[in-house]
Amino acid sequence: MQWYAERKERCLSQIWATSLGILGAGHVVVLELGLVERVSRERFYPLVESAGYELTIYLLDAPRDVRRERVRQPNREKGAAFSMEVSDAFFELASDYWEPLGEAELGRNEARWINRSY
Repeated sequence: MQWYAERKERCLSQIWATSLGILGAGHVVVLELGLVERVSRERFYPLVESAGYELTIYLLDAPRDVRRERVRQPNREKGAAFSMEVSDAFFELASDYWEPLGEAELGRNEARWINRSY
């Protein structure tokens, strides 16, 4: 997990730097960052706010078995967008790290959360 965490932080920094350039050019940015831990989300909100942009969070909720199958499908198909296989063990580990949104987090962002169940 340490290997993953270090790379995730570097990727998030690069993604945010790129996003700022796109936003600065007057375009909308949609990110799928997988901020599964509350502390990760709490660190991200001020980045957007301090840059003066509006933030909308889309929370897509699906049962674990549905999510597991959605991860296995690209592993099997290895289509054009395939870049790496995600093992069942890694999927389970990442899923166990998910921290649901608490009342304080929802209240802080109440007008900007859009929750969908699939």
